[in-house]
Amino acid sequence: MRELKRAGAKAMLYKGNTRVTLPRAAETLKPMNLVFQDGGHSLETTASDWEFAHRLLSPGGIYLFDDYYENRDDFGCRRLVETLARNPAYRVRLLDPVDYYDHTDLSVRMVRVTRWDSDPHVDTRVPGLEELRSESRTDSGPAPDPGPPAV
Repeated sequence: MRELKRAGAKAMLYKGNTRVTLPRAAETLKPMNLVFQDGGHSLETTASDWEFAHRLLSPGGIYLFDDYYENRDDFGCRRLVETLARNPAYRVRLLDPVDYYDHTDLSVRMVRVTRWDSDPHVDTRVPGLEELRSESRTDSGPAPDPGPPAV
């Protein structure tokens, strides 16, 4: 945080479950140029985080997702990102590198989503968000922790 402040960036850290802290924080925060999501891995949590945090994204702003699993879509942000890629209000870019975890057979990368529009009236809603929120893995437990990448 000190390095960010020294660079002139304003950064805030909120501790807690994002399904509780993010809706409250989103009510008071101003539009942002960058949002970094590294929260829970369930489809429901990922969709909930997006639902509240994307509202804070200023036109041209960048939203970074962690935990895009190349070879799985039952947890992580992949299904949400694929839906966002079909919305003309956003530009989606899969980022390198791809980390591979032998012990869980997971290929993981980050994703950059840019809010492309400058018109505040453009529809930035995501069709299918409710379906993602209802297809949570919480009944079957959390997504596996990938651990350290294979070398």
